[in-house]
Amino acid sequence: MRLKFFFDELYFSSNPSSKNEDSQVQVKKQLLFTCYFLCGIRNKFVNDAKRDLAMYLDSTGASNTSIDTLADLGVTTTSRTITRLKTSVSEDHTKTVDAALANHAEKAMILNIDDYHSIHTKRMPDTTTTSTAAHLATILMNPVTTQRVILKANVHNPALVDAILIKTNLENRFMMSYGLSHNQRWGLRTTDDDTRLEELTVHSYDIRLKEKRNTRAMKDVILVDLQENNLHSLDAYVKAINTVVNVPSMQRYIQQGHIIPVVADWPGQIYLRTAISRHTIYCDRSNITDAILSFIPIIGPLHISLNSRELIFLQYRPFFSAMYKYFLENANLWHGNPSHGGLISS
Repeated sequence: MRLKFFFDELYFSSNPSSKNEDSQVQVKKQLLFTCYFLCGIRNKFVNDAKRDLAMYLDSTGASNTSIDTLADLGVTTTSRTITRLKTSVSEDHTKTVDAALANHAEKAMILNIDDYHSIHTKRMPDTTTTSTAAHLATILMNPVTTQRVILKANVHNPALVDAILIKTNLENRFMMSYGLSHNQRWGLRTTDDDTRLEELTVHSYDIRLKEKRNTRAMKDVILVDLQENNLHSLDAYVKAINTVVNVPSMQRYIQQGHIIPVVADWPGQIYLRTAISRHTIYCDRSNITDAILSFIPIIGPLHISLNSRELIFLQYRPFFSAMYKYFLENANLWHGNPSHGGLISS
């Protein structure tokens, strides 16, 4: 209470009445850091804000010298403190993931395995490497809090590719639907302009669309691991799966007979299904544990769309190359590298 008038005076000194709502929010954040900074001058152990700022700078590639310079000014903690903190967090990460997954042991879980290429880096070669670009794999577990566990019952067909089953489903289920137009199958659907705009932006990844941030939120997603893995081979995907299997809570989850769907792109479908097939045929001789049978790869419309676009550009590259040259050679912009696929597709 003694500092109430001080805080009020500090806030009003920022002249909030002349600022819009977004600017007021930004000013409050800046004043909050100022308060942390003042507290840190009085007590050096009040350093949470300084530590978080130093962690952010370290993650962006700032040098230890830069961080230590800011620490001398009282803005951040030292680089040595950040190194100790990262070591501690790394050692506790496995326990943290295990505890988080154990809290959802009765819920369905969706595994996502995808590649992440850290290419925005220095490419100046030195005596040992030509580039510091890293090819990483993100392994995310998304608990479905509204859905109970999925039981592993007759999920994988021992016959693998069952020709009779495929023919039966094509004849009795799919061929009848293929003969109908979209409106005949789903009914004529009319929407207003606002609904159409909503449907167009739901899959947009523009971070400036504030109304879509909650839709794409990842509040319950658990980062199991971020490992160096290019996901270009069967062994690479088996390694990613084993990372999940080695978590104690996931071992119990699998032993209880639960299935885990794996959302992956087209290469993920091929390699994971190959691993399942090899274990089904060769069992222990495949050098793949039976835990692979607790995973079932699935692919959604997003990956189908992305992979199909990539396939089209790769397959018809000569055509797009000629088109690109035709449009740009008169403007002296053609350099023989049709890399601007976005220009053509637009």
